Parts: sequence; structure tokens; C-alpha cells
Amino acid sequence: MNKAKWIWAVVATVAILSALGTGLWLGGGHTTRQGWEAVSWTASIIAALSLVVTAIVWATSTTRSSSADKPDTPVSTANTANGNVSGGTLAQGHDVHVDNSSHERSRNDFRNSTFNGQFINEQHNHFPRHEVDWPIHVGVIPEEAAHYQHRDVTDQLTEALTGSGTVVLRQVLSGTGGVGKTQLAAHHARIVRKINAPDQRVDVLVWANASSRERITSAYAQAARHLFATVPDDPEDAAPLFLTWLGDPAKNQNRRWLIIWDDLADPASVRDLWPPHDQPNGRVLATTRRRDHCLTTQGRRLLDVDVYTENEAHTFLSAALGEAGVPYTTIELGSLARDLGYLPLALGQAVTYMAELGMGCTAYLDLLNDKMRTLAEVFPDWETPTPLAATWDLSLEQADTFEPQGTARPLMGLIALLDGSGIPECVLTAAPIQDYLATQRTSEQTLPNRRSSSLSMATSEGGLWGRLKLALRGRIRTPSALPAISREDVSRTLASLHRLNLVSRSAFHTTEALEVGLGNSESVIQAHQLVQRATREHHATRPTQENVKAAADALAIMWAEMEQAPRFSEMLRLNTFTLFARHASRIPVEDFLISSSIHPALLWAGNSLSETRQTDRSIAYWKCLIDISTRNIGASHQDTLTAKANLAIALDEKGETETAITELEQVLSKRLDALTPDHQDILTSKFNLASIRGEKGETKRAITDLEEIVPTMEKVLGKENRYTLLAKGNLARFKGHSGDYMAATRALEEVKAEQNNKCARDRSYLFTTLNNIAINKSQQGDPSSALSELEAVLAEQVGLLGPDHPDVFTTRANIASIKYTMGRIEESASNFYEIHDDCLQALTPDHPQTLAMKSNLAAMLGESGKIAEANELYKNLLADHLRIFGSDNPATLTVRNNIYLLQGKNYDPKKSSTELEGLLNDRIRILGDTHPETIETRISLAHMRGMSGNAEMAESDFYFLVNQLSIIHTHDHRLIHLARAGLFQWTEKRASKSYNSQN
Repeated sequence: MNKAKWIWAVVATVAILSALGTGLWLGGGHTTRQGWEAVSWTASIIAALSLVVTAIVWATSTTRSSSADKPDTPVSTANTANGNVSGGTLAQGHDVHVDNSSHERSRNDFRNSTFNGQFINEQHNHFPRHEVDWPIHVGVIPEEAAHYQHRDVTDQLTEALTGSGTVVLRQVLSGTGGVGKTQLAAHHARIVRKINAPDQRVDVLVWANASSRERITSAYAQAARHLFATVPDDPEDAAPLFLTWLGDPAKNQNRRWLIIWDDLADPASVRDLWPPHDQPNGRVLATTRRRDHCLTTQGRRLLDVDVYTENEAHTFLSAALGEAGVPYTTIELGSLARDLGYLPLALGQAVTYMAELGMGCTAYLDLLNDKMRTLAEVFPDWETPTPLAATWDLSLEQADTFEPQGTARPLMGLIALLDGSGIPECVLTAAPIQDYLATQRTSEQTLPNRRSSSLSMATSEGGLWGRLKLALRGRIRTPSALPAISREDVSRTLASLHRLNLVSRSAFHTTEALEVGLGNSESVIQAHQLVQRATREHHATRPTQENVKAAADALAIMWAEMEQAPRFSEMLRLNTFTLFARHASRIPVEDFLISSSIHPALLWAGNSLSETRQTDRSIAYWKCLIDISTRNIGASHQDTLTAKANLAIALDEKGETETAITELEQVLSKRLDALTPDHQDILTSKFNLASIRGEKGETKRAITDLEEIVPTMEKVLGKENRYTLLAKGNLARFKGHSGDYMAATRALEEVKAEQNNKCARDRSYLFTTLNNIAINKSQQGDPSSALSELEAVLAEQVGLLGPDHPDVFTTRANIASIKYTMGRIEESASNFYEIHDDCLQALTPDHPQTLAMKSNLAAMLGESGKIAEANELYKNLLADHLRIFGSDNPATLTVRNNIYLLQGKNYDPKKSSTELEGLLNDRIRILGDTHPETIETRISLAHMRGMSGNAEMAESDFYFLVNQLSIIHTHDHRLIHLARAGLFQWTEKRASKSYNSQN
């Protein structure tokens, strides 16, 4: 509300209250005055207060207005050019220095040099490179344990990594669980992180949980995102990018780095992920329970970490108990350390417990011994229960007495189900966890009065609006006789667990918190593996169907709310997979999550693999899910069918298109038997099937299918629904493929108008639409307009996505292609040079976008007459495709087609014909007989046969193609035009040859 509205509202209130008070006072008699005197006074007081509020609002709004009305401080912008600038304007937003104008390729490099050159009637654009915010810190370093004990191995580690003399760049700390390996590594990491001097600090510090390969690659991917503007979505593709940077002084500029692997579980599976050992500015530190021989090779040194020595244990206990004011004797310290096996983790929990209760050593030992005698009942599955199990049980009992009482034990049971290396606190404070804890509290808890209970409901997470959202999701809370648990209650319970050394709470690094979409105050909960094991195997905290479901529900809600934060999705995926792999006694948790249906969290996790282009892992995951779902709920269950549909999409992405279509047809058939025709799942199945068929080359059928389902999608899902717009966009695109460019452009314009109304998250789809519109215009004979529109799209894309995003490279490639159609061949080739070089700088050499640009560049070189250079590039490209994708991948087949076509046009059409015949058989086998790329190979083969001297066979081939294509495509389709042109060409040549021979 603006200032004027505030003032009028207050003045009106004053007038009404004053009139009311006056009327009541004057309008009645003496008795009435007495009865309403209080009301009059109240009105007068409110009127006075309203005047005061008016003055405050006036002052506040005036201050704000004066501040807001000030003009923006002018920003000085330097516009400098040493040389001639003709026919344009030089606008400089950053320092721009240009040197070494490359006249051969019409290219100018704007990077790190000074300007010497002359620009005339040319436009040269180079966008600012990714700026790195040094130093880079990745991963959550565990906080220092209470009463951290300095140990002899600490000095050995420090000397080995940083001391003078022989420095061993790779250190491996090996020991059993609970001996303090992680604390030693974290202590070293914290010391290094505190060094701020630029000439001494570590510029890249990565803390990675090494319990699985995925966790290491995820940490590497996050580090790569700090270093590069664009990083592959799949961590397996991003990891080599980061490792290359670590091992190349030209890239890392000899910056210092430290990589820490915590809890290395399987050395054999991560051999290729070890950071380079030959970089003097790099250090590696790993902790593990393994002692494999490979851990002592390639510059690695194994340091054994054992339990505390007797002196270390006594020093730790005397310092900790002395600080807590707990009396002790030397004999008692010796007994306590000995009975707890000198295990650092157990000693830490014991001290925390004693300090909390003010309990002496003797009393604690009596309690411990009683607990140890009952461990056989508490942990029936443990062959030899350790003292840690007893200290854990005592500490958890104590935590359960803290407010809110009765919540520590069930919450610890939930924590034991998830990834102990990092659980976002917001998962553990989500509504399903609150509900579960409320039902698990002991019945002896005293109920608060109604007023305090209502206050708790109103101030818990999300307030009334948060509960309304949950209700809309179908998660309406059921009434309970027990008091509600709020977000703050769960946070207090986590604090109690942390207080008794059962978990640790580590805050996100500020930049990391922002990256994952969390506030600066958010924390990560960590728990030791032994503590988690004790929790899962205790009879009171074992996994049950109820707590497994509560954990999965919390993960699903976080998936829905945080789906746009890639790093947070990685954490949720790790926690989901960890939960999925747990066991409840002899029962796998997977049976709890796939009982009457597949839990949504499992579907979210699988989709995240597809979205990050982890195709092989996605295929393996969906196959696993389908097997379990078929066993538990049946092959025809709708959730099983959803998993099969997702598997089909992943198979299509891998290039197994025919298998994908077969799978989707089976899914659609079963869904039609069970659901109504306008059900969302049926619409989704039809959309996916039509889209895959259209990409395969069945354009006419795809158009018919999409024209049938789009109106229903608009009615059922809404016109602005994301999938409705995708369906309309694909329909328009396929119309363009069929040759109906005008209809395609009209449809794309409609999609563009609707996408413009969507939020920013769908902006990438709008850019795709704009690219398709421009391409259609170019194919309709208006390349100039298409070029102008794409240049405008490019400017917006760079501003939103950055200059090195793959979508930006795609738009730049489309611009270069349109320039080629306009006859600007040299400029087009120069553009492709630039795009290819920029892809190499921003992405990995094996990134699909880099390979695509290399292919475009080779084609442009061939068209511009640089045959030898094009052949060399194609040769390298084919080797890359065979190594990365394999011989049957469609992209590999395309490279082969281009190579054979180039050699046939320029020097050996007969050999090219033979090669194309083999390629045609491969494409029919892999893609099918009607796929556009198969048809293009037929066209190329027909031309090569004609160029080899067999014009009659070329004419026959093209005659067959025209008839075949007329059946499956519209008469204006691009391939039909090509086939007709070929038929006309070779018919004319054959007729001319026949005429000449007769005369």
C-alpha cells in the first residue's frame, strides 16, 4: 500500500471512531452515557493512536521516497578503440582488449591482449569468460569433535603433506571404524582452510565422501561448476573435466589444491578418479578401513590409525572431565579408558553423557557394565557387541528425556536410514517427519494446554499456508491425542542428539547453501556409520514400514520443492538410494517402498538421473525398479507401467529407438485397458510415443497422433501446462520437417506466445521454440529475418545462461548455418571455427556439443574446398565416436555417412558407393527403413552410383525413393524434394548420354 492509501485509511478510521464515540455520548441519556463512557474513551484513545501511526507512516514513506527517487549513480563506461571503427558503435561494458586479428579466418580474439587491427563492416562478438571466485571450497567438512585430542599421527600427517624434506603428496589414513580417521582429516582440512594469504592459501579444497564412486564424481562435478561456466550434467562426464584441470599447469596456473576422500570403500572402483600425483602444488588425503596393496602404490603412503594410546586416552579424559567439573581419579580414568577399548568415538560419547548428568566415572562404569550385560538382548544380530553400542544406548536414552521428550530415539531411527555423510536438515524437519515423531512420542508425555498447542501449530514450518499446501497435495494431517511436533521441535531434538555426540551438525558453506537453494542457516546432519548401525539394529529403532515411509515422504516433498537446485538434487538422490538399499532385519526396505505402489521418491530419483543425462545408470535403475515392482505389485500396475515408460525414454536417448517404441506401445496398450482415454498417463504415453516416432522419421504419423492428443491435453492439463506446450512445439516442429513451413511457423508462434507467459524455468523451451521459428523462416526463403531473430535470441541467451552454455552454442551454430545458406561460406566456416574452439575451452573434448560442432566444422571445410583438412577432422571425429558411443550409435553412423559422401564427391565415387552400401545396411538394422537418416544414406548412395558411371541405377534408385517417400510424407517434405531433384538430375543425364551415343 502506498503512502496516500495509508493516510486515507487512517484518516477514515479516525473519523469513524470519533463519530461513533460522539454519537454514543450525545445520542443517549445519562444512563446510556454511563454505559457507553468506556466505548467513548476507547474510541478517543484509538483515534489518538491512529494519528501517531499516520505520522510514522508519513515519515517512513517520505524517507523511502526520497531514497527511491534518487537517480541511479552513473556508472562510468570506457569506450576505447585504437584503430578505425566504421559503420557501427563500439560499446564496452568490461575491459576489452583485442590483438592478433586473424585475417585468414576473419576471426579476432578478444582475450587477454591489446587491440591492434581494423574492423570494417564486420561484427565481432566475444562474451566475458567465466569468473572464478577464489578460493573454492566444496563439501561439508565435519565439525571438530568436542575436546579434540592432538595425536602423534597428526604430526606425521602434517609433516608428510606440508613439511620440509621428502613430501608425500598422497596420504592414506587406514584404520577400523571409530578410531578418529575422519576427525584427523577434518582437522587438517580446517587448518588449511584458515590460510588466507594468496601466496600460501589452498585455492581449491574438495571434501568428498568416498563411500561410493557416485559421491566422488558428484563432488568433482560441483568443483567443476565453480571453475567453468558450463559443465556436463552427468557427474561421470564432469569429473574428467575437473581432473584435467588439476593435472594441467596451463589450466590451473599452478594453483594449490587439496582433495580429501573420506571413508574410501572400494579402491578398485575409483582407480581412474585419483587426482594426479605429479603436481607439486597438489595434495591428496584419503581415509579408509581398507589396506589394499594399491593404496601403497603410485605415490601413496599408508598411515595406520589405531585407537588412542593409553596416554592419549588419559589426556583426553582428564581435559574433558576437568572442563565439565566431573571429579575423577587416575585409577578411574584408566578403568574407563580400558573398558571402552580406548576407542575415541566411544570415549567421546561417554564423556558427553557424564558431563550432561554430572555423573562420576564409577557410576558411569556401573551403568555401562549393566548395559553391556544386556547387549545380547538389545543387539541380537551382533556377534560381538562393542562398548560403542553401550555408550550409544545410554546417550540415546538421555537424549530422549530432553524437550520435546520422546522424540530423540525415533528421530535417530530415521537418521540411521539415510546417508550419514550428509542429510539436509530441511529433510528431517519436513512435515512427514513431524507427523511421524508426533505418533511415536510416549503416551506418558504431558499434553500442553490448548493455547500453547495452537501457538505451536501456527508457528511451525510454513504456518497455515504450509499446511494448506500439504493438504492440497493430499497430505492432510490426521487428528492425534498427542501434541503436534513443529519444525522447531525437530530442530531442538537434533540439537540434543548433537549435544550428546550422536550426530554432528555442519553448516553449509555460504556459497554452497545459495547454490543448492537453501538459506545460509541451513545445516547438514552427519552420523558415524557405527552409530547408524547400532541404531538400525536396536530393537527399538530398527527400520519399520512407518519410519521408512516417513523418510521417503520427506524426501519426496523436498524433491518437489527443490527440483531446480542441481546440487541439492544430488544430495536427495544419494539419500534416496541409501534408503532404498537398507534392510529391516531380513526384509529389504525396497519392499516397504514398493508395496501397493512405487513411492514417489523413487520416481523422482530416477527422473533426476535422466535429467542429468546419466543414461546408462538411468537404464540400470529403471530395470531394477521394474523387476521389484513386477514382483511386488504386478506387471500391469500403473506405477510399473510408469517405470517401463521411463525406461523406454532412456533407451531412446541411448539410441535404441526401436526397442523404446515397442516398450511404449506395450505400456500404452495396457493403460488403455485400465484407464479412461483422457487420463493424464495415457496422454503422456501418446505424447512420448508420437515424439519418438517423429524423431525416427515417421513424420506423417507423428503429426496425426499429436494433432489428436493436443486438444485433449489442453482440456485436461491446461493450455499453459509444460507438457502441453512441449506437445504443441513438437507438433509444429514435425510440420516443418514435413515441408509445411508456414503451418509450422504459425503453430510455433502460438507456442511462443504461451511460453512467454510462463515463469523463468521454462525459458529454455522458449529459446528452442525461437530457434525453430527462425529455421523455418530460413527454409521458407527468408534467411535475413531468421538471422536477425537468432542474433536477438543469442543476446538474451547469453545474458540468462552465460556465454558457454550448450544452448548458446546451438544458437550460434544455427546462425552460422543460415549464413552458409546465404552464400557467406567463409564467414560461416570462421564462425564454426570459433564455436568449436569455445566448446573445447568451456566443455570437455568428448562432450556431445563439442563433437557436434567439430562435425559442423568438418562439413563447412568440405563445402569450402578444404578437402584434406576436412578429411583429417572427420578421421579424428570417427575415432572419437567409436571410442565414446560405439559403432552402432546413430551419431557414429552420421559421421561415417559424411566421410563417404566427401570422398565420393571429390575423388573416389566407386569406393564411396561400396562404403555407403554397408552403411545403409547398418542404418536399416539400427534405425529402420524409413528413418530420415536411412533415407539420406539412400539418396547419397544413388548419387554415388550415378557419379560412378551408372546413371541408369541412380535413376532407378531415385524413382523408388520418390514413390516410397510419397507414401510416408507430404508432397512438400524436404526428403521428397531431394529425391525428386535427384530423379530429375539422373534422368536428364541418362537421356543426354543416350542421345549423344545415338548421334
